[in-house]
Amino acid sequence: MRMSTVPSVLHVGPSEISHNAGVLAANDNNSAVEAAAASGATIDTLSLDFGFYTSAQGRGIAVLNGVIRNAVQSNQTTVTGGATVPATGMSPIPALYAMSYSNAQGGVSVVITNKSATPHQVTVRINGAAATGTFPLQFATAADPSTANTAASPNAISVQATNSANPITVPPYTVLRADITTPAVASFVHSASFQPGPAAPLQLVTAFGSGFASETITAPGQPLPLMLGDTAITITDSKGTASAAPLYYVSPSQASFLIPSGVARGNASVKVTRNGATVLTGSLTIEAVAPGLYSANGNGAGVAAAVAERVPASGAATALSVFSCQSGVPLSCLSTPLSLGSSADTVYVSLYGTGIRGAATVQAYVAGQAAPVQYAGAQGQYQGLDQVNLALPGSLAGMGEVSVYVIADGKVSNMTTINIQ
Repeated sequence: MRMSTVPSVLHVGPSEISHNAGVLAANDNNSAVEAAAASGATIDTLSLDFGFYTSAQGRGIAVLNGVIRNAVQSNQTTVTGGATVPATGMSPIPALYAMSYSNAQGGVSVVITNKSATPHQVTVRINGAAATGTFPLQFATAADPSTANTAASPNAISVQATNSANPITVPPYTVLRADITTPAVASFVHSASFQPGPAAPLQLVTAFGSGFASETITAPGQPLPLMLGDTAITITDSKGTASAAPLYYVSPSQASFLIPSGVARGNASVKVTRNGATVLTGSLTIEAVAPGLYSANGNGAGVAAAVAERVPASGAATALSVFSCQSGVPLSCLSTPLSLGSSADTVYVSLYGTGIRGAATVQAYVAGQAAPVQYAGAQGQYQGLDQVNLALPGSLAGMGEVSVYVIADGKVSNMTTINIQ
């Protein structure tokens, strides 16, 4: 297609980096590449200075390329107001054109071109609200649109960098990039242990930050929803697969969510959106298992959030209390002594955690002694909740407050406690 036949196009730039139309390829190194091919040798093209970008058009492409190569989507962008410029065979067209792009980290960049000799003051709005803060800018500009870099004047046009708040001044004959938003970064901890570290598929994770939601919302039931209010969380794994995370809880400063099943091991990115707009980002390392035990105080320390029962030889089980808490008083849960009963009795304790179910082997230790594990896996009623049932050895009688932890496929959980009378 000959672009010169399109009446609204006044200037044409190259569509391929390897095409020299409008780019003034200073050195395409054809001779070096052809000589290597003729001799059957290899050549490291990274060592060659191709000198493609020697013209003003090339500088504009460099500004645009810095945005597009990192973009995962383009966004609906509208330009209102501003000057117009003449176009061949048709009515004048707007001098300003803009397009915004989102990257994988949730950042938004806007590319603005000005086809006129008049500088413009441009206010950038996202979802109707003027963007705030100071934005890094990159741009190429010239008072004369025919200006080109030459051997005698190789820097007549260059890519310039500065910072600006709203409104942004767009110089004449310009390609400009403005990095408008870099969303805040969320931090993540294991929902049971409350420790940072890796997460596992079907594990519950707690996130901290600012702006998760405008109000506190807890999921009404099971299965967990993929959106609470206007909040959604997406996890993109090491293979580039994006999955919506089921949500348990959101508030202005915190969220709790489930790592989706099938998320690949390795580094993963997390994006928190509200009404489709990214408000927080972060990163996680995904592993097969990441064991953690819940404590009664909800902070991963102190007495275990567990239930127990004593089963005599007759088989009539008696429920035992593992802890007691003062109603409405945070961090007030203390252990309740467990009586192991007679030598014919067995006391079973059910620990609750998350990040355990993917393990091939699970071991439990009480006061440093191995405790037989009767079951380790999904709790079955609540998504992400795991359960470990163990039998307390009679040799632990009278030891008082003792440590309890599990090891899943060689990975050690946080340490909780129980009290053995």
